[in-house]
Order: sequence, then structure tokens, then C-alpha cells
Amino acid sequence: MIKRGTLTYASSMLKKGLNEAIGVVDCKLRKMRMIKTGKRLVHTICEIGMNNLSKWNEKEVSEIMEKIENLIEKLKFQWKEYRYGNGETSETFEVIKCECTILWEKEDPKLKKSLKEISEFSSFDLISGCPLNYKHSIKLKFSGKVK
Repeated sequence: MIKRGTLTYASSMLKKGLNEAIGVVDCKLRKMRMIKTGKRLVHTICEIGMNNLSKWNEKEVSEIMEKIENLIEKLKFQWKEYRYGNGETSETFEVIKCECTILWEKEDPKLKKSLKEISEFSSFDLISGCPLNYKHSIKLKFSGKVK
């Protein structure tokens, strides 16, 4: 019960923090990918508990620790790319609104569903740039009315 509450709280804190973060590009799909990576990380960390550790063998513990390390590295990569773009750590920059964010703001339910699907494309891979520009076969679907 406590672990579930901790997981929920940690996930919501991470999501809130990432949604409020400002990057060199205001990219909704990159934020969605970071949030998903963060949730996976929190969930994986919460899987580790004394009850579970006693059930696992050394190989299983090593595998889950490696998974945690990979998720941390992935989140760091995603954050640096989102926050600083080309790797510079300057705090002063002009924010550019990404095409995916402009599409997201149209408040079209079918379009948002398509964009969510795109954000999850190849989500375990380290890929630079906006997921909208990845090589995928997902088609953007629009409702009849678009703002």
C-alpha cells in the first residue's frame, strides 16, 4: 500500500516537473517520451523491495539494476536534448515551438490520439529530435473540426 502510494506520488511529481520544464524547443512529444521514461524508472525502482529481493537470484537482481541504469541514462539523454538541444548548457535561449506542440494545441481528439501513438514509437530507443519526424508509418488523423 505504501509502495503504491509512493509510486503514484513520485510519478505525479516527475510529470508535473517535466510539464513545467522549459526547453530550447517546446516539444510536446519529447515531453511525453520523457514522462514515460520517468514512469518506467520510478516503477522499476519501486519493484525493488526487500520482499522481492529475497525472491530473486543474483542474475535477476543484476538485470533489474542494469534496467534502472539504462533508464537513468535514457532520461538524462532525453532531458539534455530537450533542455539544451545542441548540448550547450546556457540558461538563456529563445524557445521555439515545435510542430507537434502546434498540432497538439488544436485540441483535436483524433489528432491527439495519433500524436500519443507517435510519442510511443520506438520508445525504448535513444533517438534525437521530435518523434513526429521519426521514420514511422503512423498517420495523423484529424476529426472533422479543427481549431
